Amino acid sequence: MPHTSSTVRERYRERRDRFGREWAVLDARSSRLAHLRFALALAVAGCAVAGLWGEGVVRPAWLVLAGLALVAFAVFVRLHSRVRREQDRAAALRDLNEEGIARLDRAWERLPYPGEPTDDPGPTAGDLDLLGPASLRHLLGPAGTPAGDETLTGWLMEPVSAAEIRGRQGAVTELVPRLDLRQDLNWLGRRVCHSLPDVAPFLAWAEGPRWLATRPLLVWQARLM
Repeated sequence: MPHTSSTVRERYRERRDRFGREWAVLDARSSRLAHLRFALALAVAGCAVAGLWGEGVVRPAWLVLAGLALVAFAVFVRLHSRVRREQDRAAALRDLNEEGIARLDRAWERLPYPGEPTDDPGPTAGDLDLLGPASLRHLLGPAGTPAGDETLTGWLMEPVSAAEIRGRQGAVTELVPRLDLRQDLNWLGRRVCHSLPDVAPFLAWAEGPRWLATRPLLVWQARLM
């Protein structure tokens, strides 16, 4: 099927609605698990109090029940965390498909703005609307990570050879039908971008000279220890 504007819009709408329904189901499940966690926490506290301050031969039984309730509480905490991660993913994918519709409509106010480049882009970027609000860069959207944003901005601003352009076009053509992969990667990138450190120092360390290669004494000391 050709990728016309109407077919792409319909696909975005179908996915937006599907992930919206998935989010609603997960939200209800998360609420039930939260109530169960609260009930189990009360059970742990009640059984522990009965076991520690109770009297008679039933005290060990109360302590055993408290331990079992604590184990069940830990299991439900893990289940709840998994449901909340799935809920976050459904919400993010719902929003990504809503952004796809806004991108087709050129609804700039509903599209996330990737921000201004750190370096001066020069007058050409403004003349061609490559950067800034309602620009080509705004239309393409955030790449998901700071390194991706920087790379995409560089691709728009820096001239390359025809062979390099054909290689990038081939990569884009390969990714066009893989919407699930593209949106999952975008979601994962946005999920970590707020806590993502600057990658430049790590790359400088990884690509730099081997510090220990010139200090064999330290290597042997580490082996002996």
